[in-house]
This record gives sequence, structure tokens and C-alpha cells, in this order.
Amino acid sequence: MSKLATIPDAIESDKGFDSNHFGITLGGEFLTSDTGSNRRYKFLVKSTSELESDLKQRLDTTLANVCTQASLNKAIYYLHKLVVVNSAYLDAFLSNENPVKQYIAIAVAKDLGSQGKISPEIKTKMLGKLKAVVLKTNSDGSKQNALVAMAKVIDANPKLATEQIKDFLIQQVNQNKTINSLSIRVAALKTLRSYQIATEGQDEVLEAQLVRAGIQTLAISNHIRHAEKERVTQGRQVEQLSQSEVFPL
Repeated sequence: MSKLATIPDAIESDKGFDSNHFGITLGGEFLTSDTGSNRRYKFLVKSTSELESDLKQRLDTTLANVCTQASLNKAIYYLHKLVVVNSAYLDAFLSNENPVKQYIAIAVAKDLGSQGKISPEIKTKMLGKLKAVVLKTNSDGSKQNALVAMAKVIDANPKLATEQIKDFLIQQVNQNKTINSLSIRVAALKTLRSYQIATEGQDEVLEAQLVRAGIQTLAISNHIRHAEKERVTQGRQVEQLSQSEVFPL
């Protein structure tokens, strides 16, 4: 069963909102099938500006009614497609202090950064925006997600692993040195590991530092888990430990 549709209509019909399922072809037609069904759609894209306008309208409508994980996934899907058309939307959303917009932008950056859909220049700019999120946001979750997104970009684009990125990540490891910020420290260490792999382990000093920091972080994490199991008898100790510092790199 065939149906003539614009890209946004076809996107709306895909209940899974799989960002890898529907491609975007400008100025032409192509056929695809719904995941898990026999329905087929014929996409007709008239212009980039029309596509951008339609996607932006749907994204704005979705963001105005975000209340579930499903609606968040839908917003991520629309922004993902919108950024392929115009990368400026990703910059705007990453710079936005609204936590929902920042969340979906980081999710899109993590996905697109590991793919070949956007240029190295845009990915470099994306890394800069993700760094800015880490530095400016007050949300530990956003910091952690932004660092994970940076790792994804570096994993797929080794040439973007610069000394500046390394210095920034070491700074994050050393600044997040209390138990309360352990998750951010771990994310920064993982991203440093991505840097080290991308540069083929050329920095032997950093390699030794990563090994030492990894052992320290694992020991602290194990201590916390053990203390949590004995919350009644060690509750006071856990509270004191949360304010203590771990070793810097």
C-alpha cells in the first residue's frame, strides 16, 4: 500500500521515531517502509526551506507538550532531522539554558557526532559547545551527558582529539574531586580514555595518570557501595566521605 506524503507526515506515522530509519533526500523521491509493518511511503521533498519549516513547527509543538520519555524521544527525533538540514539549531539548543532543550541537544550531538552526516568543521564547533555546557550548567546530569557526547565525537573523529581537549578534560577530572561529583569525574576519565585511543597512546604520562586515577576511582566507588549496604551502622561515615577529596591527576 503506497501513500504520497511529505517527510514530516511520514515521520509522524513512524511510531518508533527511529532516527536512523528515515533518511532525508532533497529535491527528489524515495521509498521506504515502516519498521515492523508492510506499509510503504513515497516521500516528496519540495525544498530545504519547506522541510526546515515543517520540522521546526513539529519540534516546537512537541516541546510545548513534553511530559513523558516518549515525547522527549520525539523531540530528539525532530531536532536530529532539523540539524541535518541546518546545523545552527544544534548550536542554539546546546547554548540554551532550558534543561529540556539542552538534554535533547546533547542526545542529538552524541548521535550525529559519531556519524558522517555533518562536516568535521561542524563537529569541531559541536565539541566547543559541549565544553561550554560542561562549564556553564549547574546540572550534574547535563555535565555527565555532555562529556559522554564528547567521547562519542572523539571516538569517531580521532583528528579532533587536540591538546586543548586533553587539558580541558584533565581540568574536569581535577575539579570534580569529591565523592558527590564522582559521576562527572568518571565521565571525564572515560572521555580522556577516548582521547588517548584517538592519539594512539602517544602521551605515556597521561596513560600512567589514567591507570592511577582509574584504580583510585574504582576503590572509592567500591567503598561507597559497601557503605551503602551498611547504611545504618556507617551512615555517618558515608556523609563525611561525600565531602572528602579524591586524588587529582
